[in-house]
Amino acid sequence: MKKLDHFLGEIAEANTPDDLAALFAKQIQSLGFATFAYFNFAVPENDWVAHRHNYGLKWQDRYLDENYGEIDPVFQHGMRARLPFAWGCQDAEGLTARQVQMMHEARDCGLGNGFTVPNKTIGLKPSFISVASDETDAAFQSAIRHNAPELHILSLHFDAHFAELSLPKPFVCVLTPRELEVMKWAKDGKTNGEISDILHISGKTVENHFTNIYNKLGVYSRTHAVVKCLTEGLIAP
Repeated sequence: MKKLDHFLGEIAEANTPDDLAALFAKQIQSLGFATFAYFNFAVPENDWVAHRHNYGLKWQDRYLDENYGEIDPVFQHGMRARLPFAWGCQDAEGLTARQVQMMHEARDCGLGNGFTVPNKTIGLKPSFISVASDETDAAFQSAIRHNAPELHILSLHFDAHFAELSLPKPFVCVLTPRELEVMKWAKDGKTNGEISDILHISGKTVENHFTNIYNKLGVYSRTHAVVKCLTEGLIAP
């Protein structure tokens, strides 16, 4: 579990989804799995889908050329499942001839066996992560026996941190009390000179306040700054 503790510490420091994916890929390789694919349908806004994978180009091209996304049995099961499951090209029961063909082609591209961890959250769409092995069936079964619980925990932490890094960050008020005062009077249509007189500060100081406000809010005009402050609830209408 030392590896797990180390990984959890590392992902807490990840700054981007790509950083997180690189850390995850490194960690699963130490557990006997060469590749992974992650799909997240849980973000409700605009049915946005986030995904990361490190599959080889040969399989990527084949998957897209054959439109395997429409019939992928692992993908279909991952969307429905609530518990982790193992899969492989030998698991042909219930599959169509084309799905069996797809699984054999996946094996030829180094994806012979895999393990999928779904994550279902009430009220949200599912997400899941699959890790795959290019080892023998016996080596894969051994890796699953020894590492399935750790893979489950790793995958759930990856999913949680990926969503955290991918979702838009809430706007945080960064204006000082004096800057908020300046914006209050700007909203009322006061000029720099009038704001200077009201707050008993120099005109140059007022200009400096506006420069800082624009930089903090990411705007380029007084009107835009007023609108941003109103929509974010920083000043009263």
